[in-house]
Amino acid sequence: MRHPYRTLVLAALVLLLPSPAAFAQSPESPTSTPQPPLIAAPQPVPAPIAAYQPPPKPPEMSVHQVLEANRYNLYDRHYTKVGEEVRITLNNAGTPYRWTITGAPGNATLDPTALIFYWKPRTWHVGTHNITFTVSDGVNTASKTMVVKVREEWESFFLPGLAATTYIPENHAELGIFNGISVNYVFLAWVHRNEKRGPSHGRLYFKVDILDSTEKNVEDMIYYAFGLDLSFERNPRRPFLIPVFGLEMGGSYTSRLVPTEGCTVTETETCMEKLGGVFHITPTFGVHLWSDRNFFVSLTGGYTFPIQDYENLRGWRVNLGLNFTMW
Repeated sequence: MRHPYRTLVLAALVLLLPSPAAFAQSPESPTSTPQPPLIAAPQPVPAPIAAYQPPPKPPEMSVHQVLEANRYNLYDRHYTKVGEEVRITLNNAGTPYRWTITGAPGNATLDPTALIFYWKPRTWHVGTHNITFTVSDGVNTASKTMVVKVREEWESFFLPGLAATTYIPENHAELGIFNGISVNYVFLAWVHRNEKRGPSHGRLYFKVDILDSTEKNVEDMIYYAFGLDLSFERNPRRPFLIPVFGLEMGGSYTSRLVPTEGCTVTETETCMEKLGGVFHITPTFGVHLWSDRNFFVSLTGGYTFPIQDYENLRGWRVNLGLNFTMW
């Protein structure tokens, strides 16, 4: 009789042993399906998110509003003087508008970046100027005309000068024609080119002429005088060809011998004496070829009336001279 425990152990061993098919399988055969290798592929870069761009805003101000914003800059100027700079700063009010200027003098400029208008009036700019400022957005425009009145008012003192002078006496057949140099000194000169009435130009001066006759036997002459000349043209716009009228009062001196009145010629008396000094009154006229604060260039003439030796000494005087400021 078999032992029951032995039978149970044998049955368990039979169950635990592998089947014959398992022993027939090659030990090198894979036990699972092979997997492809893992590759670290780069990840696609996400497209950047575009920043938000708001639509362009329309201009906050119209051209008329921009022009109105410059109203206090474009005021009329009635008292601008020669040499004083006119400076106007234009304001675009933050809008891309374009400014143009018409009617401006040739020496005026406009800075396109800073939008500053520059102009320094010169002597020949005296008068009224209409300067038009126009602002445009490419479609619409608005304009403002600015009135600028330029005047010139100044006084100068102590202007020395030199002139070439000629004196043609009535009896030039015997006395000859006198030529020489005139040394003159202007105590006061003024120019008032404005709308006021009265002399626009004036000079108060003293002069000494040193004259040499074309006749060798005639003594030299010295002529001296105080003078005043004025221009009565109202507000001339030009600094040249200014007509002037004036008066000189003074005298001449020469050692020329002249007959003595009431004298009888004898063997010892020739009845001749030196003429000496003679008082003259000379109305003058002429033109300032150029006149400004720094110098005058003048061409003047006059007819002199002496109180002695009238028939011989009366005659024409012509001067071409230059006066200039010392400081």
